Amino acid sequence: MRPDQFQKLCKWLAAARFAASPKFVMTASALLPRRLTVGQQPASALASDAWEGYPLSLHSLLRFLCDNQIKGLVFLSGDEHVSSVTEARVTCLKTGAVCTLHSIHSSGLFSPYPFANGSPDDFIANDGFEFKLPCGAGGIREYRCEVETKFFPGDGFALATAQSNSLGWFLDVEFYGAARPKPRGNVKFQVM
Repeated sequence: MRPDQFQKLCKWLAAARFAASPKFVMTASALLPRRLTVGQQPASALASDAWEGYPLSLHSLLRFLCDNQIKGLVFLSGDEHVSSVTEARVTCLKTGAVCTLHSIHSSGLFSPYPFANGSPDDFIANDGFEFKLPCGAGGIREYRCEVETKFFPGDGFALATAQSNSLGWFLDVEFYGAARPKPRGNVKFQVM
């Protein structure tokens, strides 16, 4: 993304008036998980049009989220045609700052061509990777991102419902097939 787009996204994410509520970012490609080929051959990211294919953008965003302790962030996407829920935890190894974010990816409503659809086998379900980025005064900070993903294969759609109570904000995600909820296709988690 262009620098001005990145700055506007970061400004919105860090706005004080949204600090106490969940924030949803829609993006065609899933922020995470990464493709299995990237874990095996990092240079394969050059052929990807997903976030992993733009590591500076991905890492800069993860750093911003961690350094600014952004809470309640959920990415919504659907480009891979495979349903999943991802939880990612980003840690700054120097400061100990930690941020948790989620990514919900939905399959296509009707995806009859297997060669065009993603599969859970294409991704690193449980991933951990480190990255380094320059910080002010010529220093470099190192970060660690730990990713855990659950997949829900097959055509359909996702329904995400955010609710708050005295304990915080919760997200209930239900994945549907053609006519009914997918077996074990319901995930509930606290977003903040």
